[in-house]
Amino acid sequence: ISDVYMPEMDGIELLQKIKKDDTINPDIKVILVSGVIQENQLDTLYEFGMDDFLRKPFTSIALADKIKSVMKI
Repeated sequence: ISDVYMPEMDGIELLQKIKKDDTINPDIKVILVSGVIQENQLDTLYEFGMDDFLRKPFTSIALADKIKSVMKI
């Protein structure tokens, strides 16, 4: 779970590094969060391998539901 916008590396860069790194389990799930994002950016993130997205602000219940959904539990 990571924010799309961070100071050193944004969520898009992080997502690409995770998905391209052979030392990381390729089945790792990635949920990105943001309060400001455009629909075309979401499409790009899904293309890069994001599993799901959560718009800020969100509740702890919404976060738990999203995690359960992505993890299929």
